[in-house]
Amino acid sequence: FVMGPMYNPYYHDLGLSQDTVAWVRGSFGLVATFFGIAAAGLSAVRLGLLPTLIAGLVFEGCGTAAFALLSVNADTAIFAAIMTLDAFAQSFAGVALVIYMSRLTSLGYTATQYAMLSSTYALLGKFLKGFSGIAVETLTPIYGLLGAYATAFVATGLTAVPPLLLLLLLWRVQNIKR
Repeated sequence: FVMGPMYNPYYHDLGLSQDTVAWVRGSFGLVATFFGIAAAGLSAVRLGLLPTLIAGLVFEGCGTAAFALLSVNADTAIFAAIMTLDAFAQSFAGVALVIYMSRLTSLGYTATQYAMLSSTYALLGKFLKGFSGIAVETLTPIYGLLGAYATAFVATGLTAVPPLLLLLLLWRVQNIKR
């Protein structure tokens, strides 16, 4: 959510054509999305929910931070690889989150509780995304335009660390109770 509004301006500033972005998204991104969905489902069944959530967070953080590499080399092949990683990461993490939130709801109030959870989990990210352009603009005099984007994408990728620590704590607490 945080860097979402900055993707298209970033692609433009990198000199990537809209046709290239659409082609990569519609081919590599689509295939990676399906693989991410399948991999998350398989992981949840085989490894359990908490390891799947942790993997999803790591994938998501790395997928977002990887966009910083484009500031160094915006080659179409590198763009396709990063877009593939990001699509896989987003779908994997999304499935893991849906499974987790579904398990938090009670059978009698599933729709209401799920709606509340899905509305609140993204609240902070949706609020912060309004400042993503300001962050890039503020960093531009220090790092240059592409360096500002790179810094912002890496910083956004690092936002996966606090929830990762919370998940590790949750995993530890659950293991102690057993």
